[in-house]
Amino acid sequence: MVIYSSIQSCTYIHNYWTEVINLKKKNHQLVAKQAAVTRSKLKAKKMSSRLAKRLTSNISVTVGSIATESIPLLGIATIIGVNIMDVNDACNTMGGMNDLLTVLRESPDESKANEVCAYRDQIPSVAEIKAKVHSWF
Repeated sequence: MVIYSSIQSCTYIHNYWTEVINLKKKNHQLVAKQAAVTRSKLKAKKMSSRLAKRLTSNISVTVGSIATESIPLLGIATIIGVNIMDVNDACNTMGGMNDLLTVLRESPDESKANEVCAYRDQIPSVAEIKAKVHSWF
């Protein structure tokens, strides 16, 4: 009976320490995961801040260009310039959003980014617009 009790006590102690070791391993894994999540949150916050600055700058230029757009010929160049800036900004924003998705371990939407960036090729030049305006008169 004494031997059985000793074996039972040893088994209990062994199981206890095995559980402690397993819990320490799990805790270490959770600490590492939490650190990764914290790093991802910081990256996401920085990206969000950059996107907000870009959007604020873009809005400022767009609103500031309204008066210039009404001036003949100079207005055409202003409209084209602001539109080019808007399209480039939208393309960069899509890239930033895809970077954010990557940080959050989600799949970036490359097809939408390519669709938005394709508008760069569709903006006519100042010369093309002048020629079109002159052809109307």
